Amino acid sequence: MNKTGMQPELTFKANVGAGRHGWLRLTPAHSTRLVSQLIKDDPRGPLLEPFAGTGTTVLAASEHSVAAHGVDINPFLIWLCETKSLDYGHEAIGEAEQRFRYAAARAAENAKCDPPWLPRMNNIEKWWSPEAVSWLGWLHDGLGLSEDVHMGTQRLLAVAFCQLMIGCAHVSFGHQSMSLKERSATLFDPTDLVNGQIERILGDASTPLPDAERRFFLGDSTILGAVLPGVKYQRVVTSPPYANRVSYLRELRPYMIWLGFLSEPRDAGELDWRAIGGTWGCATSNVAKWEPENSDDADRVFDGRALEEIRQQSDVLARYVLKYFIDAERHIASLAGVLASGARVDYVVGNSKYYDTMVHTEELYARLFRRQGFEHVSVHLVRKRSSKKELFEYRVEAWMP
Repeated sequence: MNKTGMQPELTFKANVGAGRHGWLRLTPAHSTRLVSQLIKDDPRGPLLEPFAGTGTTVLAASEHSVAAHGVDINPFLIWLCETKSLDYGHEAIGEAEQRFRYAAARAAENAKCDPPWLPRMNNIEKWWSPEAVSWLGWLHDGLGLSEDVHMGTQRLLAVAFCQLMIGCAHVSFGHQSMSLKERSATLFDPTDLVNGQIERILGDASTPLPDAERRFFLGDSTILGAVLPGVKYQRVVTSPPYANRVSYLRELRPYMIWLGFLSEPRDAGELDWRAIGGTWGCATSNVAKWEPENSDDADRVFDGRALEEIRQQSDVLARYVLKYFIDAERHIASLAGVLASGARVDYVVGNSKYYDTMVHTEELYARLFRRQGFEHVSVHLVRKRSSKKELFEYRVEAWMP
């Protein structure tokens, strides 16, 4: 494979126009094209996605008529996965359009007045202009997302709000994670955005999904046996968080705050501390105090010499990397307990670089799989990533004996 090719079709960019896959744009999400190809290569089910994220794998499995279950520790992501996977009837779609257009018109009329409610969000002015904040506040109020309405209608309204909320924010998706950008001098006018987003979402919702089981479970991927319903899975396709300190919470916070999944700023850090690779807020201060339980953890799951090289530059980063791979080992150990004999797993991972030290994540995952008794473990190059020249994405394949 050509190591210089970025291959955007194998990134989140391939999901933007792919129906329900594009309902929320999350930069760390992996490509529906890559996932679909892996499922077509081996379409056995049931399939497990232990890091469900935005639901890419489970939704792709459903499109190939493969039963699939997803697990995630973030309640908003479970909500989003379920929302993408629902069957929406004409009544729910029609009511959603009616309520949305009424709320948008009401927001336009009242945008110059203070809305009844705004979320508690630090530096909200960095995300939206004052006009946009006021308009979003009135739109949120008019949609009545907390009211007792048909669940399908409520879910469609919330997704449409999320699309509009991020669509009028001062953000860029040109980097490895969403970033803030300078405010535009253009006069705020959400008319075209409203019409385009609601028509697109309702159009996607009107297309029924194939009749395949889709279930999602809120829980910790390091204790899968306690989270899942006792099924033995034949297939795993996933992309766990990378060991690169890029937190999902950084991109998800706006959605989670507006929709009420986070009420206090510290809540985000507490949630990220429980996730593999989480570094948001208090998670960083927690990892600075963290100690491994066993003295041999460094050489067992990592490379003691490489870890010491990182520690010479940053003790916190050394602790972060070691904790990441200890948690990855716990995850793979729990995964082995829910797989059927002969199950195949595919993990899409990326390597990392800390100062002058390369962290070969693909090789370390391969080693962890072998330690847990997996067979025929192999590493395959997927693509060049768009950040540092040394960074690539790989697929680690392994088989349960």
